[in-house]
Amino acid sequence: TTGGNGGGIYQASGSITVSGAPVIKENKPNNLYLKEEQVVTCGSSLSGGEIYVDSEVSAAITSGFTGSTTKPFHEDGGCKLSLQEDGQVYLEKSGSGPDGPEFAGLSLTLDHGKFGLNIFVDPGKLTSEDLDSSQVTFTVPGRGKNVQEDTFDFSCTATKDGKTVYGYTCHLSSVQMAEKIHTTFTCGDISIEGDFSVADYISMYKEKTASPELPDNNYRDQLIKSVSDYGYFIQPYLSAENKWSIGEEGGYARMKNIYGTESYSQKYLDDVKKACSDYQAVKNKVGNSIQGISMRLELDSSNAAIVTFTMANETAKLAVTCGYAGTTYKAYKKADGKYVIRIPGIPIQDMDQELTISGTSGDGEEVDIRIKPIGYIYYALNNPNSNEQKKNAMVSLYFYWLFARNYVGRQGGN
Repeated sequence: TTGGNGGGIYQASGSITVSGAPVIKENKPNNLYLKEEQVVTCGSSLSGGEIYVDSEVSAAITSGFTGSTTKPFHEDGGCKLSLQEDGQVYLEKSGSGPDGPEFAGLSLTLDHGKFGLNIFVDPGKLTSEDLDSSQVTFTVPGRGKNVQEDTFDFSCTATKDGKTVYGYTCHLSSVQMAEKIHTTFTCGDISIEGDFSVADYISMYKEKTASPELPDNNYRDQLIKSVSDYGYFIQPYLSAENKWSIGEEGGYARMKNIYGTESYSQKYLDDVKKACSDYQAVKNKVGNSIQGISMRLELDSSNAAIVTFTMANETAKLAVTCGYAGTTYKAYKKADGKYVIRIPGIPIQDMDQELTISGTSGDGEEVDIRIKPIGYIYYALNNPNSNEQKKNAMVSLYFYWLFARNYVGRQGGN
């Protein structure tokens, strides 16, 4: 099948090796037609050509392929080719025919204060009335495995090849960026499936092969790089803190170092510590009944600030609250006698917003404390007991916050 007009190949079993510059085309639907779990091996001399691929099922071009695009492979017959985070090309089935819906790309989102992955669907000939009944089911694997569902939202859109495509959102924690999310779109008796990850999208974005198309935007470039670095550095830190396994069965999939950011230098540490010194807690009123106050962060799809109060004696009482996003949070007493107040749902871009904790302690002493969650980074970097993993995680968190704030502020939204 080299040169000329080409011809089709029906590969009934086993694998096939392609080399040189083959033209595998025409004889539709048998261009290069793959059965389930079949593999195309790319020979070392594969240098071009046109290989049109069809399949009724997901298949993979997994061996020997190198490059930053899917060339020389082309999608056909309602199938979709995608270059994945691991550098290989995968063929995703469309089970709906050439005029039916198909997956149309990815984007990251900070909407509603949560980090997530938008997965877009080109509806094909489905009408808006049809789409009203559609839904997408996301099956997230790994230690944090869960199943989410999202329904049609007319406001979540993008443009691909001049057409409007519609997004469905899967929310993820900071350590789930490498998880392959099995995604099933259903609308009536039509169903399509695919597997996607945040890491896949970041890799494609970095190589400028991401879809749907987006105009150049330096703020988005900075944000996506910072998300990638944060995902890479936060995993070993949180896994050590929580005794999680990374890259092993039953654990979390390991996030790769997509942008090649190495351990941060001392200059980075010093600069970030200096920047975060402006966000230290302010203790306006603290009585003698409170012996000590500490803060830590809970880092997830959104974030939480957790403030712990150590009392001067076991009988000392604390009644403090913090109002945030329309909800009032109260401190509660733990078995060890300490009081804890947890303020959840803080979007990454709002980590510099001031939170006021107020009330009384002891025999009526007034309490008034102002905290800014991003200020925790100052204390972490200033702590001589913080190891390299924690320092890298904190610096990456700082840049994630900084560029998320810049991007959202300049876009007027997400």
